Amino acid sequence: MLAYDGSPEAMDADWLRFFFGHCQDVSGASMQSMWSAILAREASGPGRFGKRSVQAAALLDARTAATFTRLAQLSMVLDGTLRPVLPKAFRPFPADMDTIEELHEMEGLGLVTVQVGGYSLRPPSMVFPCSYFDEKFTIAYKDQMGSSLANGPALFTRAGIELVPICGATADPEYRRAISEWIVQQGFVEIPI
Repeated sequence: MLAYDGSPEAMDADWLRFFFGHCQDVSGASMQSMWSAILAREASGPGRFGKRSVQAAALLDARTAATFTRLAQLSMVLDGTLRPVLPKAFRPFPADMDTIEELHEMEGLGLVTVQVGGYSLRPPSMVFPCSYFDEKFTIAYKDQMGSSLANGPALFTRAGIELVPICGATADPEYRRAISEWIVQQGFVEIPI
């Protein structure tokens, strides 16, 4: 799991004690896999995984980890920043789950911040880069600059951003179609790269 340039000997001893103090009693296979991915990521570049992220990971159980993975699946890079994007027309979670309650639980774990009125991004230029997993594209203003992209009620914290790459999320084609429609509804056009 270590990158070819991984240097475990360069890892901070205090970080290692903190890490092992939080993961020593983990027994489930999926949670053990998450902890090994955290350790490998830190070993491949000390400082890549903060103590707050370790603490947040320690608070996850199988259910909240699945909820976070779903949120990561509903996220994209907009103008260089990984953001959960939750268009109002797209139901992100199963009908028996309340989106705002789930987001507040993720906030309580330190993985996102929630603003019920929602967050918006005002792109700084006419064309800006975006990606959804391995798919790269650009978004451009349809007419003139000034519109903002209302991306929904949550933003990832540093801990959330650090956990996204290791949570096992995969692209969701239905969500990707919804995002294309959302881009147009927001007054932008999508340009494939």
